[in-house]
Amino acid sequence: MAVALLSVFFLATFQAFTSARSPALPPFVGELSKEKVCFHDDELYKPWEKFADKACTGWCMCNGESGSVGCVSLCPPSPVPMCSLGSVHETRVVPSADPTGRCTCKRQFCSSRPSLLRPPLPPHPVLPECRNRTPNEWFINNSCSGRCKCTGGGSGIACVSLCPPMVVRCSSDMEKEFYEQLMDEEGRCTCKRERCNPKIGV
Repeated sequence: MAVALLSVFFLATFQAFTSARSPALPPFVGELSKEKVCFHDDELYKPWEKFADKACTGWCMCNGESGSVGCVSLCPPSPVPMCSLGSVHETRVVPSADPTGRCTCKRQFCSSRPSLLRPPLPPHPVLPECRNRTPNEWFINNSCSGRCKCTGGGSGIACVSLCPPMVVRCSSDMEKEFYEQLMDEEGRCTCKRERCNPKIGV
């Protein structure tokens, strides 16, 4: 009887000693002792748990049978879109497959091309001579030197000579005479011209 009691005492003492030396495990390890946990990036994951790695490069899952971690790319490559002539490529940040929203991916999109045209220049002032005149309307300038019309919406003037040179040839029985030819209805401008008149006494 004494020997049996002594054996029970030593067995209880040994179990308490060995249990005190066993390392402490997370609570879920004991609950799921039939499946294996995974150790990845200094973190423990439950069997079949899905997670994004710390570097946000992979979408991973803990294999409860082998205790290994398998990952697929969190941002798989996507084709670069073909942009039209009026648009350019633009890099944007979009959410990844990580449901926690911690990780993002960079993607290429097409956006409108910024206008490369220079802003329109301010309109030129209209010259005084061109005010209240219709396009392509001919008029005689103030100096009576040219017949002109306005260009560029009234910002410029193009002129031709009001009195172009003219050559008059007279026969032997005629002589040249100079006179002033009226060039406008107001009688403001004239041009000096030549004409042939009969010689006196012939």
